[in-house]
Amino acid sequence: MRDSTIKYYDSMAGNNRECLQFLLKYLEDELKDKKQQVLDASKWTCTIVKGIPQQENGSDCGVFTCKYAERLSLDKPFDFSQKNIPYIRQKMIYEISQKELLMDKLQDSSSNKDV
Repeated sequence: MRDSTIKYYDSMAGNNRECLQFLLKYLEDELKDKKQQVLDASKWTCTIVKGIPQQENGSDCGVFTCKYAERLSLDKPFDFSQKNIPYIRQKMIYEISQKELLMDKLQDSSSNKDV
């Protein structure tokens, strides 16, 4: 982990602080079980991230979650919106079926695409 922070990303603008506490407790328990060490929870920050792309329906949460993870892992901004989801979903289907990640090759063209 880069820093002692747990960040909560919710494409439906949720404020689930209880989830953050459960995740911190999980980390404490795992460190104790696997490394026999104590995690100092007071040194950790739990944050609900705001100002991120939001879904406009109840069915795209998985696509948003995957896209958040992709962009975070690449240290890239969240430069997509609900209008890009049909394209992103098709790209994901292609990547899975071809067992190949396209990364940003096609993403750049989708940000200008009205879908």
